[in-house]
Amino acid sequence: MDAVCTNSVFEEAWWLETVAPGQWKEVCIEKDNKIVCRWAFCHHSGRIFMPALTQTCSPWFLTEGEKQTYKYREYVNQMIDGILEKVSRYKSISIMLDPETPYFLPFLWQGFDVKPYVSYQIRGLNDLDHVFHNFSKNIRRDLRAAEKKLHITFEYSADILYPMIEKTFSEQRRKSPIAKDMVERILQNAREHHGGKMISAVDDEGNIHASAFFLYDQRRCYYLAGGKDTDYKNSNGLTLVIWEGIKFASTVSEVFDFEGSMIRGIENYFRRFGGEPVVHYQIKRQSLYRDFADMLKPHIKKRIGYKM
Repeated sequence: MDAVCTNSVFEEAWWLETVAPGQWKEVCIEKDNKIVCRWAFCHHSGRIFMPALTQTCSPWFLTEGEKQTYKYREYVNQMIDGILEKVSRYKSISIMLDPETPYFLPFLWQGFDVKPYVSYQIRGLNDLDHVFHNFSKNIRRDLRAAEKKLHITFEYSADILYPMIEKTFSEQRRKSPIAKDMVERILQNAREHHGGKMISAVDDEGNIHASAFFLYDQRRCYYLAGGKDTDYKNSNGLTLVIWEGIKFASTVSEVFDFEGSMIRGIENYFRRFGGEPVVHYQIKRQSLYRDFADMLKPHIKKRIGYKM
C-alpha cells in the first residue's frame, strides 16, 4: 500500500507484517475508483487489537482543504460509519487514533469508550540550536557531561538493544512486553525499508551505557524502544542517545515523537526535552468480562509495585 494512504509508518504493510505477521488486514472505501478511506488493523480470535510497539493504528481519510470545518467532520463521520460497518463481525475492538485525525465523536456515538493518551513531539527540527535551548537546564547539563565520557555508535544489533530494553523494564519492576525475536524482525525489516536507525552510547572501554531504536517516515521519527544499563545509570547515556536521535530525525522527518508514556517518571523525563504535548485517543469496545479485567489491572499493578 502506498504510504500516501497512511497516517504514519505504523499503518504500512511492512510494519504490520513485522509486529503481527499474518494477523493484519485492511478495509477500504472507494469513490470514483479512488481510495478515500483505508483502515489497516490487526485481528485475532474475533477481536481487533493494537500490536506491540505500535503507537497508532487509525483509519486514514483522503482530505482536501481545511480539516477544522463542518464539511470535514461530516465527511469523517460518514467514513467512520462506513468503515465500522465493514468490520461489524468483530465484537471487540481496541485501537489508537492518529493524533492528526483526533475526531473521535463518531466512535463515541457508536458505543465506544474513549480514553486520551499523551505523547510529546518536537517540531522545528530545522533549527537544532533552538531545539537544544528548549531543553531543561538539567537535560542540557547532563548532555554536556555525557559527551565528555561517551561516544555514539550506530551498530544494528538485537544483542545490544534487547538487553537495554530488558534492564529498563526490570528497573521498573516490569517484564519486557516484547520478545527478542520481534526486536530482531524490527531491526531487519526497518533497515530493508529504510525506516529505522539504532543509536548507542559507549564508553572508551567498549561498555554500552544505553541504546535505542528510532522508527521513522518523512512525517515523524519515533523513539520506539530503548533503555540503559543500570550499572551506568548516572552516565546520562540515554539522554545522549535521545539527543542524537533528535539530530538524526532532523535529516529524515518533520517531527520527533517520544511515542508517549503515561508513567509519571517517564513522562517527566520526556517533558524536559521541551516538546509539545500531543493527545491521541484510545477507542475501545469490548465485552463486560474484558472491561472488568481492565478495571482490575491498575489495582494489581499497584500491589506488585509496578510503576504507574
